[in-house]
Amino acid sequence: NQIRLLTVLPGEKDDAVRCTLRNVNLDAIGEANALSYAWGLPPSTKTIFVNDAPFMVRPNLFDALIYLRQPISEIVLWIDAICINQSDIDERSHQVQQMADIYSRAGRVLVWLGVETEKTNEAFSLLTDAYLNGPFNRKELMGDPRWVPLKELCEKDYWKRVWIVQEICL
Repeated sequence: NQIRLLTVLPGEKDDAVRCTLRNVNLDAIGEANALSYAWGLPPSTKTIFVNDAPFMVRPNLFDALIYLRQPISEIVLWIDAICINQSDIDERSHQVQQMADIYSRAGRVLVWLGVETEKTNEAFSLLTDAYLNGPFNRKELMGDPRWVPLKELCEKDYWKRVWIVQEICL
């Protein structure tokens, strides 16, 4: 009934990403945020430090950690690529079986769609307008110049992952 939680230590944008990893009971997941993201293509080319040891991660996860890290406070996360020993098949199989509990019991599930761009801002602007101003009719919505960035956002690899249905349901 054990999992690992990652504490991302405070830092500024250009500082090395430093973290600590600790074993806890699954019940402690409520103190953490689970990160939902697309792993991205290998290889792992970015270095972070976990318990003072170098740890390689893929660029998409590195970007998420840079964005989520706070300047003066710690943030506790459960991230599958780090909190599960990916080279231990038995552990990985066991932890995958616990993912439903992890996602449903986490304090929050944070979704990382990638680094913010002008296009993502336009896409979220359209979503915000649609939410605040009620339903658009389809022709009006698709005629909005922000439709193309929204369509591109919906075509990201994140939405094509096998685990996405489980994570959304939980």
